[in-house]
Amino acid sequence: SSGINAEYGVLAEESKDCHAIQKTCLNQVDKCRPSPNHTPWFLGLRTQRYGWVQEDTMPSEGFENPDLCKWIDQFASSGRSEVSITSLECIHAIQAPKKLTNRPTVFFYNRSIDEPEDDEPEDKEKDKIERNMRWVFDFEYVDPKEAAKIPEESKYQYKVTDKATTYFTDLNQLNSYLQSAP
Repeated sequence: SSGINAEYGVLAEESKDCHAIQKTCLNQVDKCRPSPNHTPWFLGLRTQRYGWVQEDTMPSEGFENPDLCKWIDQFASSGRSEVSITSLECIHAIQAPKKLTNRPTVFFYNRSIDEPEDDEPEDKEKDKIERNMRWVFDFEYVDPKEAAKIPEESKYQYKVTDKATTYFTDLNQLNSYLQSAP
């Protein structure tokens, strides 16, 4: 099986429908499984970005392998409807299959980028991200009360929303969940 980059798998006509996006993305994760009974080969490269947030989750019957997506029905019934597609992909990848392999096949690399303090040594300078490129790694949702702090050169890269705190909490919960997964 060949590699799949989930970031580029959604067609333009699908991008207008959150169910079509979910179907494409989660079915692509399933295509990375040696068989439906195994975990997929999945590499998640994570930063502080949360991902596109959809307003609804599709029932498991809408996927190519509904049995692999039963967890999404439980997730939706918990009242969680607004969650990022990135979160759904990560959660889907770590769902325990019928057969666990002796070697892991799901990996996450979490890159955290912290701005060095002004009083840190010069050798830390190499870790700094230029201000106008910071948005590539930053959490992309901003509370309206914080909007004035967004640098002018990158203000269009952030979405101002009252739900920023909720999304940030979800991102942190997702990271904890991924770290605790078997």
